[in-house]
Amino acid sequence: MDILYSVLGVLVILLLIAVFITALLFSSPKIKGKFGEYRVRRVIGKGAAFQDRFHNTLGASKRETHVVFNDFMIKDGDHTAQIDHIVVNKKGVFVIETKNYAGSIYGTADQREWTQVLAYGRVKNKFYNPLKQNAVHIYRLKKFIGESVPVYSAVIFVKNNGGKIRSNEIIPLHNLKKYINDRFEDKLGYEQIAETAENIKNQKAAVTIGEHVENIKAQKEKIENNICPRCGGKLVLRKGTYSEFYGCENYPACSFIKHKREG
Repeated sequence: MDILYSVLGVLVILLLIAVFITALLFSSPKIKGKFGEYRVRRVIGKGAAFQDRFHNTLGASKRETHVVFNDFMIKDGDHTAQIDHIVVNKKGVFVIETKNYAGSIYGTADQREWTQVLAYGRVKNKFYNPLKQNAVHIYRLKKFIGESVPVYSAVIFVKNNGGKIRSNEIIPLHNLKKYINDRFEDKLGYEQIAETAENIKNQKAAVTIGEHVENIKAQKEKIENNICPRCGGKLVLRKGTYSEFYGCENYPACSFIKHKREG
């Protein structure tokens, strides 16, 4: 009996350790982010096998009209961009940013930072506006695929807590499949899908996460010094309808904005 109790005691300790490690892992922002991306992948597909054989299977079946790139890193000059998901289909190109944040999310489309509210308002965290984040991704991607290919933005809060943000680009996870398949008119044929997918695939960059993080820090420094993080132009003070703001000198080619109140 003593041996049985000892074995049970060891099992309980091991179980508690496993629970602790699991809780610790899933509290990590990186793990949470990857889990959120996994949930989106289940909706849009993996796409890797098709990408490898894309060049010699053009138009063979309905599957070839839907190309997926996940966790895709591109490099544009000195800039890098990590795009969670890219879908190429007959509608165009969908650039998808995934967020796996808990709590309530507050912000507006033009604000540089949004707020995550937790613990009934006792905890508030700021994070960069994902609509602006995705706009930068699209700006860089368009350099490689051209302006003639339609590009659509989608920001997914996998916990479906982005409803307080007024934007057509905030898409509930359960509506994502319909958004990329049915929301827009057909624009691309088989050959255009093939060409666009190849153009994207050829831009995949061998950039480490550390290099990407350093690049993000450099972009933030540029914004603080009134340098456009997208094209490198100067951010000049302009008057809007309701307030002053800093806009890129290369507008309308580049529409980056930094609000004066946030600068």
